[in-house]
Amino acid sequence: MFNMREKDQSKKAKIIQAVFEIVDRDGLAGLSFGKIAKWAGISSGTPYVYYRDKTDMLSQIYIATKQRLESGLDEQLAELKEEFAGQVAQIPGTAEAGITDYESYAAWAESYNASTWSDEANALDWEIYENTNRVMLGSLVEFMGEYDYLSGGGSILDWGGDISEDSPAHQASVRRIERAEAQGVYGFLPSTVVENTDAFFHYFAIWCAFSGVLLISPTLVRDALHRTRAMQWTSRRGRRVLNVQMGAALLSGLLLTLLNCAVYLGPFLSTGAMKFWNCP
Repeated sequence: MFNMREKDQSKKAKIIQAVFEIVDRDGLAGLSFGKIAKWAGISSGTPYVYYRDKTDMLSQIYIATKQRLESGLDEQLAELKEEFAGQVAQIPGTAEAGITDYESYAAWAESYNASTWSDEANALDWEIYENTNRVMLGSLVEFMGEYDYLSGGGSILDWGGDISEDSPAHQASVRRIERAEAQGVYGFLPSTVVENTDAFFHYFAIWCAFSGVLLISPTLVRDALHRTRAMQWTSRRGRRVLNVQMGAALLSGLLLTLLNCAVYLGPFLSTGAMKFWNCP
């Protein structure tokens, strides 16, 4: 009986893994028991042993995954808070300020945010920032707050979307969220991941455009210094010279853009950031 139970659990694990991989590649529309069985290397009737239909399967997997995620987050949060308490106890001045754990630190920081920060408070906050896991812990607390809000039926659009309004990608982000929520799904990417990724591509595009302008500028400056009139470019020789200059500048701009991609974009993409491309 023990071996049979182990075998059954192994097949169920294969089914769940196949579901995640198929959804990741083809989306929910490409999910079927036949495809799951083929992907998992099991008989076509095996999924029906565990689930009544696709809806039942997705519901059970969602609930189990959600419970596992929440349990893991709670454990990680407790570990980080314990680590923070130990770190903050080593910083001079924290005990006098009433800071003994993350909750007391959050209350202390909120009380100062509501008034004017003193130089002493700024110095103490900087010491905490430098010598504790405050950033990681704060990100996790923010993530779990957003998780509870969204899983409770809230919308990312309630706080304006996951990309700030001053970003060129804001409207595209809003449309993506609306499409995802219309399908009854939502994502839990930390806002820092979304904002930093958006900022990278925003400033990378600006840098590439600025690089191209810098390459064209010498031609324009030289023409201004030599008092070249626009009318001179209407002659056959003038047009030929202008075409060569502009062609060389555009080619250099293209080469520089490729260099920028290799130096800046390549290392960024190598971190695996694009795996979140379709995450709602």
